Amino acid sequence: MLGRAYKPRVMNMSARISLVAAASIALFASSFVSCSGRENPGPTGGGSGTAGNTSAGGGSGTAGNTSAGGGTSAQGGGTSAQGGGSSAQGGGSSAQGGGSSAQGGGSGATGGGTGSGSSQIFTAKGAGFCSTIVQLRGVVVVAVQSSSTQTNPPTGNARQNFWVVDPASPRDGLYIFKDYTDTVNGTNNTFLRVGDLVNMDGYLASQFPNSGINGGAEAYRYQLTESCNGATPLQIVVVDAGVVVPDVTAPNPFGQNPDGGKPKGFTVADQKFSQPIAGARVHIPGPLTLSNAFPVEMRRHYDVPEGTYYGYELSGTNIPAGVLVRNNLTDGTPSDGGAGCDYRRMAADGGRMVSFPNGVRGVWDTWSQTYCYDAGVTCDFRARDAGSIQGLGANYTFVIYPQNCEDLAGAVVTP
Repeated sequence: MLGRAYKPRVMNMSARISLVAAASIALFASSFVSCSGRENPGPTGGGSGTAGNTSAGGGSGTAGNTSAGGGTSAQGGGTSAQGGGSSAQGGGSSAQGGGSSAQGGGSGATGGGTGSGSSQIFTAKGAGFCSTIVQLRGVVVVAVQSSSTQTNPPTGNARQNFWVVDPASPRDGLYIFKDYTDTVNGTNNTFLRVGDLVNMDGYLASQFPNSGINGGAEAYRYQLTESCNGATPLQIVVVDAGVVVPDVTAPNPFGQNPDGGKPKGFTVADQKFSQPIAGARVHIPGPLTLSNAFPVEMRRHYDVPEGTYYGYELSGTNIPAGVLVRNNLTDGTPSDGGAGCDYRRMAADGGRMVSFPNGVRGVWDTWSQTYCYDAGVTCDFRARDAGSIQGLGANYTFVIYPQNCEDLAGAVVTP
């Protein structure tokens, strides 16, 4: 369904600039929030001082003025007519500050900067919900949560939930909901693959608090999607494939709320500020231990008997509050009949010890549960209450989503 595999590769910078810019022409134009530059652009379009020099893609002094666009095109600047390259390559237009944070451009006021707070995705999360077109340019698909084909009616159209990151700032990721009527390269039946480099035009929203998708797991989550009235589809153009973006190494300590416990989310905006790498693929270094196969936070609401858990908890010196793992893509029995990587079952049923010397990988994002008013375990979203997390008194928390057994590679199971 997802087509042939592509060999990962790193693309020439100037070539990717040309591809991203050319593909942008295919997307619609309207009133929009352009998220391809820095959040706070300077007046000259270059960097300032040494931090934004021409070799880093920003331009300094005269070289960073509006007519020059911040250095040569090969350096991530280009002319003002060229828009200074894409945000992913350190350009941006003269109005956008002449470079991405990762490449030292930035605005005249900042002279560069790194990490969250300066990328196009961070800026996108500040857009008004459902009110303004958000444009993302040169972002990379790093994980796919689910894919389905419309069967009723049998259109063959594709629905897909996935995450993208800004390659200029991999700490910043965003969840994307592509519905059946949304387009990829002008068609409704195309699925995206991990490694696809894409441009997108859509609207910022959040999942309904009483969402029924995956049991309400995505409730409250930021997402880029179609217009809220469904009149304007999300439009995606694939620019390239097989692009590799390294996982972000989780800081030490990681996964804590400001009060020292597990992350707690109450409003949608908490995602932007309490967990700055939300939506990104992360690597939590080892050694880690599967310390709890029955975390109350992941127990199914109204489950009788209480035997269904949506994941497990890890412990380690670098995650003092523990980290919850959502195991929907790594549980069950593989088709080849092997042991697979359903480590929660191994610990819960067999009483075995499971450790991860190499740590774990996956997407760090929100998780919640929306329970049925009738205390059942299946119901329409209109019969669901708003999402909540047992044991935390919060509307949602953050968990890591491994995408496959490779994200848990190196695990050691002791009888």
